[in-house]
Amino acid sequence: MTQLRKFSFFLLSTIFVHLSNLPFLCSGSTISSSGSSGSSNRVVGYYTTWSKRPFSASQAQLLTHVIVAFPTMNSDGSLSFRDGGRRITQVKQIAASYPSLKVMFSMGGSGNSQYFSTVAANPTTLIINILNIIDKYNLDGVDIDWENPTTVADKSNYVSLMQQLRSALDQHQVATSRSAEYVLSFAGASGQRALDSGYDLTGLLNYVDFVNVRTYAYYGTWNAYTGPRSPLYGAGARDQRLNVDWTLNYYACKTGKPSKLNLGIPFYGPYWQNVGGMAGSDPMYRVATAIHGQYAGGTIAWKDIPSTSASWHDVAKVPYIYDSANKKYLGFENPASIGYKGQYAAQKNIGGLMIWALDQDDDQFSMLKAVAQGASGLQKSDVINYTC
Repeated sequence: MTQLRKFSFFLLSTIFVHLSNLPFLCSGSTISSSGSSGSSNRVVGYYTTWSKRPFSASQAQLLTHVIVAFPTMNSDGSLSFRDGGRRITQVKQIAASYPSLKVMFSMGGSGNSQYFSTVAANPTTLIINILNIIDKYNLDGVDIDWENPTTVADKSNYVSLMQQLRSALDQHQVATSRSAEYVLSFAGASGQRALDSGYDLTGLLNYVDFVNVRTYAYYGTWNAYTGPRSPLYGAGARDQRLNVDWTLNYYACKTGKPSKLNLGIPFYGPYWQNVGGMAGSDPMYRVATAIHGQYAGGTIAWKDIPSTSASWHDVAKVPYIYDSANKKYLGFENPASIGYKGQYAAQKNIGGLMIWALDQDDDQFSMLKAVAQGASGLQKSDVINYTC
């Protein structure tokens, strides 16, 4: 058992104890400033439009790309920011002092992907509106977060959308005399069912600069089984595919381009209430009881997690908390688990690290600093270090 620091265990109620700095980064270690130095080791962070926390210079200097999420997409392919563009304008103001930092926007997400199937079948209007937003806010590119294409037609249309979008961005670069190419990326699923049915990864990677792999959607209150959001490996779990290693193995072997993959890291964790016995022989994986057909719980940002004693899973390389007296469970990331993910990415030739979401970090940016440190050892290679 790893001690994170001692506090009374007042977990997941109406008041949270603010988490202070944790000593997981080696003292005296140097953290590269990716944004200001132009480092090629990708550190990509999403920033939400609904956050009340402003983007800061301290964050900008540790990133290579910041992606503002999300404008609303309508059924006709029109796009608009509900906040009137305030967040993306504020991000651009900070980024102006860091010319190597790329500022993008992302569209879609779990709450606004319902029109992709229709729009992707005839994406002309959508592409025009994407270019309009890029021009209006002087952005460096766009990220597509379709959650998730499911049909045969979706799978084909997604590739066609990215092909047409790549062509439009290249033409727009020439028309506007822009020296740098526009950046195009997409956020990819983590599970086999979604990947097999909706993603032609080889086709998609022909047109994008990188993929933000959502390697943090393995466990949540959509089912009874507890677990960390982003276990590195799956030993002890009921389903051996629900982990970072399985997902990135799938992507790398399907595409042959690990350098285009970004390993996604959550700055939040899932929690459950009414949690009882183990799902098998591993104490990290437990079973929650539904109340009126629903599993009680949700997610909590890193900045709001109370500091307390936690268990460390030495295979999955993540911390978790199980309060047996109150039947509450929390899985989460910390700087130590991020360090292991950085080492893994370097060993597997993964090209970048990605964050959802920057605004969930603490005031000292403990998590972002750990990500930037983890990215410092990434390699530039498409050698496949997986068994395919």
